[in-house]
Amino acid sequence: MQLSKDNVLTITTIALVTISVVFYTWTVVKKNNEATEEVSPAQQSLENDPLATYTDLNGNLVILSDFVGEVLIVNSWASWCPACVSEMKELTELYEKYKNEGVKVIGINRAEPGTTAQSFLKFINAEEKILLVLDASDKYYKSIGGYTMPETLFYDRNGEIVHHQHGELTPAEMHKYLDKALAVPQNNE
Repeated sequence: MQLSKDNVLTITTIALVTISVVFYTWTVVKKNNEATEEVSPAQQSLENDPLATYTDLNGNLVILSDFVGEVLIVNSWASWCPACVSEMKELTELYEKYKNEGVKVIGINRAEPGTTAQSFLKFINAEEKILLVLDASDKYYKSIGGYTMPETLFYDRNGEIVHHQHGELTPAEMHKYLDKALAVPQNNE
Protein backbone atom coordinates (compact mmCIF):
# COMPACT_ATOMS: atom_id res chain seq x y z
CA MET A 1 0.00 0.00 0.00
CA GLN A 2 1.42 3.27 -1.07
CA LEU A 3 0.69 6.51 0.83
CA SER A 4 0.30 9.67 -1.12
CA LYS A 5 1.97 12.90 -0.07
CA ASP A 6 -1.41 14.25 1.04
CA ASN A 7 -2.04 11.22 3.27
CA VAL A 8 1.42 11.48 4.88
CA LEU A 9 0.87 15.18 5.51
CA THR A 10 -2.56 14.51 7.05
CA ILE A 11 -1.27 11.72 9.30
CA THR A 12 1.69 13.86 10.40
CA THR A 13 -0.60 16.80 11.18
CA ILE A 14 -2.98 14.61 13.21
CA ALA A 15 -0.03 13.12 15.13
CA LEU A 16 1.43 16.55 15.93
CA VAL A 17 -1.95 17.92 17.06
CA THR A 18 -2.53 14.85 19.24
CA ILE A 19 0.91 15.15 20.82
CA SER A 20 0.36 18.88 21.43
CA VAL A 21 -3.03 18.29 23.09
CA VAL A 22 -1.62 15.54 25.29
CA PHE A 23 1.35 17.70 26.32
CA TYR A 24 -0.87 20.72 27.06
CA THR A 25 -3.27 18.61 29.14
CA TRP A 26 -0.37 17.11 31.08
CA THR A 27 1.11 20.54 31.90
CA VAL A 28 -2.28 21.90 33.04
CA VAL A 29 -2.90 18.89 35.29
CA LYS A 30 0.64 19.16 36.71
CA LYS A 31 0.22 22.89 37.48
CA ASN A 32 -3.15 22.27 39.17
CA ASN A 33 -1.68 19.52 41.34
CA GLU A 34 1.23 21.75 42.36
CA ALA A 35 -1.13 24.62 43.16
CA THR A 36 -3.17 22.51 45.57
CA GLU A 37 0.00 21.40 47.37
CA GLU A 38 1.35 24.94 47.85
CA VAL A 39 1.19 26.64 51.21
CA SER A 40 -0.56 29.99 51.19
CA PRO A 41 1.57 33.13 51.60
CA ALA A 42 -0.07 33.77 54.97
CA GLN A 43 0.78 30.26 56.21
CA GLN A 44 4.37 30.68 55.06
CA SER A 45 4.58 33.78 57.24
CA LEU A 46 4.35 31.58 60.33
CA GLU A 47 7.13 29.24 59.29
CA ASN A 48 10.45 29.59 61.06
CA ASP A 49 12.63 31.15 58.39
CA PRO A 50 14.62 34.38 58.15
CA LEU A 51 11.86 36.09 56.18
CA ALA A 52 9.42 35.69 59.09
CA THR A 53 11.52 37.55 61.64
CA TYR A 54 10.71 41.03 62.87
CA THR A 55 11.67 43.27 65.79
CA ASP A 56 9.74 44.84 68.61
CA LEU A 57 10.25 48.39 69.85
CA ASN A 58 13.24 47.33 71.96
CA GLY A 59 14.96 45.68 69.01
CA ASN A 60 14.17 42.16 70.22
CA LEU A 61 13.72 39.52 67.55
CA VAL A 62 10.12 38.38 67.03
CA ILE A 63 9.57 35.14 65.11
CA LEU A 64 5.94 34.40 64.38
CA SER A 65 6.44 30.64 64.47
CA ASP A 66 7.45 30.97 68.14
CA PHE A 67 3.76 31.57 68.86
CA VAL A 68 2.61 28.16 67.63
CA GLY A 69 0.79 26.67 70.61
CA GLU A 70 -1.13 29.88 71.22
CA VAL A 71 -4.07 31.34 69.37
CA LEU A 72 -2.67 34.27 67.46
CA ILE A 73 -4.26 37.32 65.89
CA VAL A 74 -1.90 39.18 63.59
CA ASN A 75 -2.97 42.59 62.39
CA SER A 76 -1.08 44.48 59.68
CA TRP A 77 -1.77 48.16 60.31
CA ALA A 78 -0.57 51.75 60.07
CA SER A 79 -1.50 54.86 62.02
CA TRP A 80 -2.59 56.67 58.84
CA CYS A 81 -5.33 54.07 58.21
CA PRO A 82 -8.73 55.15 59.66
CA ALA A 83 -10.10 51.59 59.69
CA CYS A 84 -7.00 50.45 61.60
CA VAL A 85 -7.77 52.84 64.46
CA SER A 86 -11.17 51.35 65.26
CA GLU A 87 -10.01 47.79 64.60
CA MET A 88 -6.99 48.15 66.87
CA LYS A 89 -9.26 49.36 69.68
CA GLU A 90 -11.52 46.33 69.17
CA LEU A 91 -8.52 43.98 69.12
CA THR A 92 -7.39 45.46 72.43
CA GLU A 93 -10.78 44.70 73.98
CA LEU A 94 -10.73 41.21 72.47
CA TYR A 95 -7.31 40.57 73.99
CA GLU A 96 -8.55 41.68 77.43
CA LYS A 97 -11.44 39.25 77.22
CA TYR A 98 -9.42 36.24 75.98
CA LYS A 99 -5.89 36.74 77.35
CA ASN A 100 -6.28 33.94 79.90
CA GLU A 101 -7.09 31.48 77.11
CA GLY A 102 -3.69 31.77 75.45
CA VAL A 103 -4.63 34.43 72.92
CA LYS A 104 -1.94 36.80 71.69
CA VAL A 105 -2.43 39.87 69.51
CA ILE A 106 0.44 41.08 67.36
CA GLY A 107 0.24 44.37 65.53
CA ILE A 108 2.71 44.45 62.67
CA ASN A 109 3.21 48.07 61.72
CA ARG A 110 3.60 48.85 58.04
CA ALA A 111 6.90 50.67 57.63
CA GLU A 112 6.31 53.59 60.02
CA PRO A 113 8.91 54.87 62.48
CA GLY A 114 8.77 53.09 65.83
CA THR A 115 7.95 56.31 67.66
CA THR A 116 4.89 56.88 65.46
CA ALA A 117 3.62 53.34 66.00
CA GLN A 118 4.27 53.48 69.74
CA SER A 119 2.52 56.84 70.10
CA PHE A 120 -0.49 55.48 68.28
CA LEU A 121 -0.78 52.44 70.56
CA LYS A 122 -0.32 54.64 73.60
CA PHE A 123 -3.04 56.99 72.35
CA ILE A 124 -5.57 54.13 72.12
CA ASN A 125 -4.32 52.55 75.38
CA ALA A 126 -3.13 49.36 73.71
CA GLU A 127 0.63 49.43 74.25
CA GLU A 128 0.62 46.78 77.01
CA LYS A 129 -1.97 44.58 75.33
CA ILE A 130 -0.75 44.30 71.77
CA LEU A 131 2.76 43.18 70.90
CA LEU A 132 3.96 45.91 68.58
CA VAL A 133 6.18 44.62 65.82
CA LEU A 134 7.97 46.90 63.41
CA ASP A 135 8.26 45.95 59.78
CA ALA A 136 10.36 48.65 58.15
CA SER A 137 10.44 46.88 54.78
CA ASP A 138 6.70 45.98 54.82
CA LYS A 139 7.62 42.36 54.07
CA TYR A 140 4.84 40.83 56.21
CA TYR A 141 2.11 42.68 54.32
CA LYS A 142 3.61 41.56 51.03
CA SER A 143 4.11 37.98 52.24
CA ILE A 144 0.41 37.55 53.06
CA GLY A 145 -0.74 38.95 49.74
CA GLY A 146 -2.12 42.10 51.38
CA TYR A 147 -4.10 44.47 49.23
CA THR A 148 -6.19 46.56 51.61
CA MET A 149 -5.98 47.90 55.14
CA PRO A 150 -6.05 46.50 57.70
CA GLU A 151 -5.18 42.86 57.02
CA THR A 152 -5.96 40.53 59.93
CA LEU A 153 -5.15 36.85 60.28
CA PHE A 154 -6.44 34.45 62.93
CA TYR A 155 -4.22 31.42 63.60
CA ASP A 156 -5.16 28.39 65.69
CA ARG A 157 -2.75 26.76 68.18
CA ASN A 158 -1.26 24.66 65.36
CA GLY A 159 -0.23 27.72 63.37
CA GLU A 160 -2.97 27.12 60.80
CA ILE A 161 -4.92 30.02 59.42
CA VAL A 162 -8.54 30.05 60.51
CA HIS A 163 -9.38 33.27 58.70
CA HIS A 164 -7.63 35.99 56.69
CA GLN A 165 -9.59 39.23 56.56
CA HIS A 166 -8.89 41.85 53.92
CA GLY A 167 -10.26 45.07 55.36
CA GLU A 168 -11.95 45.97 58.62
CA LEU A 169 -13.67 43.42 60.84
CA THR A 170 -16.74 44.03 62.95
CA PRO A 171 -16.54 43.06 66.64
CA ALA A 172 -18.97 40.18 65.95
CA GLU A 173 -16.71 38.86 63.16
CA MET A 174 -13.66 39.10 65.43
CA HIS A 175 -15.38 37.02 68.10
CA LYS A 176 -16.58 34.52 65.50
CA TYR A 177 -13.11 33.90 64.04
CA LEU A 178 -11.41 33.90 67.42
CA ASP A 179 -13.92 31.38 68.79
CA LYS A 180 -13.32 29.24 65.71
CA ALA A 181 -9.54 29.35 66.32
CA LEU A 182 -9.97 28.53 70.00
CA ALA A 183 -12.14 25.51 69.15
CA VAL A 184 -9.34 23.82 67.18
CA PRO A 185 -7.43 21.37 69.42
CA GLN A 186 -3.66 21.47 69.35
CA ASN A 187 -2.16 18.61 67.30
CA ASN A 188 -0.28 17.09 70.23
CA GLU A 189 -3.37 16.99 72.47
